[in-house]
Amino acid sequence: METRRNTLKKTLRDGGIVVGTFVNFPSTAMIQYVGDTGFDFVIIDTEHGPMGIESTESLVVAAEAVGIVPIVRVASNDHATIMRVLDVGARGIHVPQISDGEDAHRAVRHAKFAPLGSRGLAPSVRANQFGSKAVNEFIQHSNEETLIVAQIETADGVRNIPDILEVEGVDVIFVGPVDLSHSLGVTGQFDNKEFLRAVDEILTRAKAAGKILGIYIGNAGDAQKWIDRGVQYICTGSAGLIRGACESFVHGVRNRGA
Repeated sequence: METRRNTLKKTLRDGGIVVGTFVNFPSTAMIQYVGDTGFDFVIIDTEHGPMGIESTESLVVAAEAVGIVPIVRVASNDHATIMRVLDVGARGIHVPQISDGEDAHRAVRHAKFAPLGSRGLAPSVRANQFGSKAVNEFIQHSNEETLIVAQIETADGVRNIPDILEVEGVDVIFVGPVDLSHSLGVTGQFDNKEFLRAVDEILTRAKAAGKILGIYIGNAGDAQKWIDRGVQYICTGSAGLIRGACESFVHGVRNRGA
């Protein structure tokens, strides 16, 4: 049986730009919509969604079926949580609240098998196609192919970005603008000078360190300015997309002829 490669990680390493969306409700149909409309990846959001491990697995399977790469934003940066989402087949983890080097080390340690980390090993899990591959092949493949995204969204994360960037194994440095603005005391003020300075600090240092840059955007019109800054991993939210489309439709109907 052919080994599944992480096409998302390869595209990013080759310098490509990828577009994904968070899905924070347990709907396999929504995953299909996301895949059918051309997104490169989906972030199954177990931090701000109601999904348990069973529904997470179902969404991973749905993503694979429609040809979109499944990444899981984990609810917490602990061994059991990270191990289980990888065991069910997530191709990467998106880890929130990375505020210092130890947070980043912890994420890598939990996601990688020895000698790179301490992930628990069970060759019969879905990620290994239920034991179809030799254990050493499974270990090597997982360590090479798993994408690790560190979400920087606190003032401490900005302050400690040099230490975070020193951690081997972190692939993407991702700016979480909502929580970051809140942590800086300027909630939702995305044009605030302090907020913009913090984002610039993250992106400038991460780019200099050779890390892949990522950010959340709410409007496609904002994408080009971040691409010009070197951002490759661009995400939005499916709930916002649906709400925006619904509001636009209702507004159009109610204001016809006005």
